[in-house]
Amino acid sequence: MAKLKLNEMTQEQLESYEKQLEQEIDSLTKVVEASNTTVFDILINEVKEEMKNNIAEEEWKVLKENQKKIESYRSIEKALQNQEDLLEKKEEELVNVQDALKNYQTHLFDNQPEEEQAVDTGFTFGNCGQPINVGDIYKSRNSDAVGNIPYYIIKKSAELEGSFAIASNMFEGERLLQYPANKELLNETSYVGNIYIEDDCYQDAIEALQYFADNQEENSESDSETEEDKE
Repeated sequence: MAKLKLNEMTQEQLESYEKQLEQEIDSLTKVVEASNTTVFDILINEVKEEMKNNIAEEEWKVLKENQKKIESYRSIEKALQNQEDLLEKKEEELVNVQDALKNYQTHLFDNQPEEEQAVDTGFTFGNCGQPINVGDIYKSRNSDAVGNIPYYIIKKSAELEGSFAIASNMFEGERLLQYPANKELLNETSYVGNIYIEDDCYQDAIEALQYFADNQEENSESDSETEEDKE
């Protein structure tokens, strides 16, 4: 399985990765602190001096042994340098993970048991009576005054256990699906797809979810800037 990018990870995956990196950094730090590459420079210089004597005294067998010593020291020195480089990379990655956690946008469908992901809500859509499932995405046939496209996403309610709700990039929070006025939000919309059902509509649903997420992130940043202005 391909390695996930940080922006593709759930909060739990990021937290697990953070712990993994912290453990790896701790182990690498101990190795690096216990090692001193300058020691190998001193050893190599001493062997080089011996080699000069080997040449002068034509001790060719000893000369070859000393050459192997230098190769061995340099190999160990390189391995230690690689450990230092790896430690630096791990520390940079940890900063990125912690930043991703700090700015994590809560996903609508995180932590949902797999068997409930595309559960039937009991409601239907359109004249054909298509069942409405958790994970369904609907796109409005109209845009707002500034050209934003309204998207509606069906989710399990976070406010009322056992209920289902509509979330949208056009309003904050959720609106319970059992209220007719809320269900009417789906009028004048087209079914895009379900993010849990990998059929012909799946990729369109994923792209719509990304549009929704980007819009939510922009709104969140805008709200933060507004709060800062008030301060």
